[in-house]
Amino acid sequence: MTISEQLNVLETRLKTKHVSVITHNATEVKPGKVTVLIQPPEITSEQWGESDAKWVAAITAGTPTTQGKAFIDILTVLDEWTASGININEATPATFNLAEAGSLGCYEVTLGPMDL
Repeated sequence: MTISEQLNVLETRLKTKHVSVITHNATEVKPGKVTVLIQPPEITSEQWGESDAKWVAAITAGTPTTQGKAFIDILTVLDEWTASGININEATPATFNLAEAGSLGCYEVTLGPMDL
């Protein structure tokens, strides 16, 4: 499967019940919505024609004034991903700075190999 095809499958798999927006464009992150921002992957290749991608996604939620609820929303998405078989290697609390809106709650999630 090509890297582009992996991205398409990943977008579909990460779109769970509580995710409002899924994107790979940071300008589409919206305050007040649970958004998954898929970051450009690290790509390795052991041999010609075969590439592996390491994917990282940022889950953002809430507004600068609703971070308590945002934390619960993000944990709900992580639970949904785990229940659906998404291989989460690591999830680290972070902050997502959104121009003109302030900082949003965020988790940086490193995804392990998946059966895409």
